Amino acid sequence: MINQLKTLSCILLCLYGFVLSAPAYSAIVSPPLACDSEGSGSCDDISQNTASRESPENSASAAVDASLVRIPSMMDNLYRYNVNSESDIVTFRNKSRNTFQQALTFYNADRHLSIMVREFPLGQWGNPVDIHRHIGNDELEYDSHNATGLGVASDGTLLVTANQHVDPLRMAMTTRPYDITSFKRLPADAINANDDDRVTYPAFTYLGDELYFSYREQETGGGQPAFRWLLKKWNTVDKRWDDAAQFNTGKKLRLYVSNIAWNNAGTELHLAATWRDDRPEVLTGSTDQQHDLFHLYSNDGKHWKQYAVGNVKLPLLWTDPGESTVPELIWNSGKGDPIPANAGSIAVAANSYPHILNKARGRSLFYHFHDGKQWHSIENVFPSISNDIFPLPDGMGAISTRGDAIYFHRLSPRIDRKGVLLAKGYVTRHFNASVDKTAIAQGWLSMMLTENKHSGVNSNKGSYPTDAFVMSIPLALLDSFDTPFIRR
Repeated sequence: MINQLKTLSCILLCLYGFVLSAPAYSAIVSPPLACDSEGSGSCDDISQNTASRESPENSASAAVDASLVRIPSMMDNLYRYNVNSESDIVTFRNKSRNTFQQALTFYNADRHLSIMVREFPLGQWGNPVDIHRHIGNDELEYDSHNATGLGVASDGTLLVTANQHVDPLRMAMTTRPYDITSFKRLPADAINANDDDRVTYPAFTYLGDELYFSYREQETGGGQPAFRWLLKKWNTVDKRWDDAAQFNTGKKLRLYVSNIAWNNAGTELHLAATWRDDRPEVLTGSTDQQHDLFHLYSNDGKHWKQYAVGNVKLPLLWTDPGESTVPELIWNSGKGDPIPANAGSIAVAANSYPHILNKARGRSLFYHFHDGKQWHSIENVFPSISNDIFPLPDGMGAISTRGDAIYFHRLSPRIDRKGVLLAKGYVTRHFNASVDKTAIAQGWLSMMLTENKHSGVNSNKGSYPTDAFVMSIPLALLDSFDTPFIRR
């Protein structure tokens, strides 16, 4: 897929790192907001960044190169299931139309899985299509784990998954290329029967033109739960998921994997991961039992490597603090390194080396990167509730959320700890930041914004319909972006 997305990127790169020489585009924007006592941004942050954006919501402003487009459907945002995905918004080249399009999957106000498409980057969204019956028509569980996911194969097949927290695989596929009205249930024999019983954390990624599916499968026999993180490769000829890799093994032991990122050439996959010890004697109900942080990469999705040792034998196993079959660790928690709160998010720079953002338990956000010789870690890179990392033409960038505000931070070649305000008033403190990684290849930061709540599993019922928007900004404008989208 990545190779399909290069034509526009090459044109944009010729115009100074993407689109600085392009004509101005119209945008749907909101008026600036006065100082918000409940927000985390200061009055100075707002006033210095809103001087030229005075248009009322849903009007056009012809003097900006960014857009905030309303989605023509309300979302049920009682939980995080609309904001907890790594792959719910995807940009791709529609070969049938020879245009770039963007698709979004979400749960509508009726709590049904839906999908919509628009021309990218500045088109309006088409009417949403309710495809809930094609993933089994089961009622959406009140659980923030149940995010949606979308993948686009090289032959135009769209695959969606949703409503997955230790559940049998719920997945649908289109029967006609790029046609969101042609979904059907994925046939039962389209995946290994031993690998689809109790699925959690489904996400899609790409290696060149190949589509991959990453998820966790759980077995429970004999009171000895076994969690396996699996990777599958879509077979465009047989229309099925072929086995690619099983990353871990072990009883009462979990592996948590980040998003799986790709390099610019589409020749490498990269991931970060951390362990969780589920033995009864260490269970605390917190992340105290989590251990280590490490990185893997692959050229084919099947054979995985580390920089220090080359090929790594899978599946991996952790047995006790400081003891695992992982040869190279970024953090060794058993020897005094921080306890990871999560595996974080990962992106790959133009030189094909990985960069990672993750949080340590009881500590701030860490930034890790490999310089070709060794790993480096920097603590307290910027304040953040949630964040996501992505490559820039000349370095690395990230998104952070603070209160109801969205900020851009450059991470390399220098770290901007304060950040550039991009939007305010479109999200809540429960929002989980995630950018469209496939839009980055086209020179755009694009992400869905909506106001969601969050509660413990099944602790809150009903629905919480709110509106939603997709914000798109050229990467070349991020460092100096001075007209953020502000909502009263």
